[in-house]
Amino acid sequence: MQIENILPLNTQEAISYGGIGMVLSFIEKTAKNKKLYFTGGDGKYLSKFFDSIYIKDLVFRGMKQTIKENNL
Repeated sequence: MQIENILPLNTQEAISYGGIGMVLSFIEKTAKNKKLYFTGGDGKYLSKFFDSIYIKDLVFRGMKQTIKENNL
């Protein structure tokens, strides 16, 4: 999905479009073609714009693994 294909039709959409465009551009430049993993509230939405993996509970899986490895 490309953000360019979702053109805004009113002022509110235009503001949202500009905001998400900045976020996507920052992620793209920061990632430098590395594999991306998204999690949490907006992760599913953001993952649509990249070659990425969305794991809803990634942080909790890590916490669970840490607890297991440290016998807590």
